[in-house]
Amino acid sequence: MKLKIKYILFVSFIHIILILLSLRMFKENIYYFIAAEAFIICTIIISMILYRQFIQPINIISSGIESLEDKDFSMKFVKVGHFEMDQLIEVYNRMIDQLREERIKQREQHFSCRT
Repeated sequence: MKLKIKYILFVSFIHIILILLSLRMFKENIYYFIAAEAFIICTIIISMILYRQFIQPINIISSGIESLEDKDFSMKFVKVGHFEMDQLIEVYNRMIDQLREERIKQREQHFSCRT
């Protein structure tokens, strides 16, 4: 099971439980129910933001893997402003530069041996 699906299932399960618990408060005190619903809305928004921040590195890594599998060493990533992501992007870009340079050296050696 993919990490994306696990995260969505986990967050959905927690929010379903929170909604069921808040429905029990509806009978007892309407103000607690409204506060609980506001809390649930906030946690849903936070979950969506965290989802984007967790999944973005995975998407970048996946597209980087695809370009490496295709032996496309021209694809570089632009920093996004998150410390961890920027470190990952910097390492990937350096690796791509090194692979491109090694490939050029191999081609030069191959052509120089033929002459």
